[in-house]
Amino acid sequence: MLLNTICFAQIKLIQATKQPWTGGMQGYHGAYYNAQFKYKTKDSITIDSLYLNGMGYAVMLSNNDMGQPHWYKAKENNKKVIKFFYKESFFPCTIPDFGANEKPKAEEKPVRTFTGEALIIYHVNGKKKKLLITKFTLLEAINYP
Repeated sequence: MLLNTICFAQIKLIQATKQPWTGGMQGYHGAYYNAQFKYKTKDSITIDSLYLNGMGYAVMLSNNDMGQPHWYKAKENNKKVIKFFYKESFFPCTIPDFGANEKPKAEEKPVRTFTGEALIIYHVNGKKKKLLITKFTLLEAINYP
C-alpha cells in the first residue's frame, strides 16, 4: 500500500484494500474497496467524492452497507479513525437490444485525471483537500455460490 498526498492532506491513510468478488447470477462480479484513515480529532472532516476506474462518485456519511461509497468515524484499537467502503458491481446485460427504444446518448463529462488507483476529495475545516491512493492492497478473491 502506497500513499501520495496532495495539498498537505489532513487525513493519513492507514490501509487501503481491494477484494474482487464474483457470484450470484451468472456474470455478476465486482470489487470491495476499503480504506481506513487517521485524522486529528479537533478537525471537522467530511469526505465529498471518490474517483475510481474512470468514474466519479458522490460519497455519503453512513455506516450502513449501501451501493454507494460511504464513510463513517469509528474507534479502532482505542484510536479514532475514518472508515471508507465501496462495493463496485457489474452485471453484463444478456437481453438483446433491437434498437426499439433508442435514446440519445448522454453528454460525457470530463473525468479527473490522476496517477494512481483512486482519488478522494474531502474537506477539512471547510477547506477542500485531495488524497491520492496510488495502490490498493489486493486481497484474495471471494467466490459466492
